[in-house]
Amino acid sequence: MQFFHAQPLFSEMNVKHESMTHNAPTHALDRLREFKLAIDLYSPTLEETHDVWSTLKAVPVPSALYKLRLLTVATDAPDTKVLPMLERRLPTPNRDKN
Repeated sequence: MQFFHAQPLFSEMNVKHESMTHNAPTHALDRLREFKLAIDLYSPTLEETHDVWSTLKAVPVPSALYKLRLLTVATDAPDTKVLPMLERRLPTPNRDKN
């Protein structure tokens, strides 16, 4: 817990480069160049805590929950052209016909 309190934000600036390249994916879209990952301690309500332990069918023990948020991502892939979304309307039956 002390580790995440001392360093709640991870990015390419404070993570060892070897940990990002060792066994890295071969596809450019899967290789991260930039990222920001925020880690926050989450304090669930008593009801939420009960629900978690009931779902796990386990005896409650001291625990901590963290909320992870991915803030920024950039990959090694070249920018690709985004095609505009096309709209297609389905024909509707004409209800005014007699």
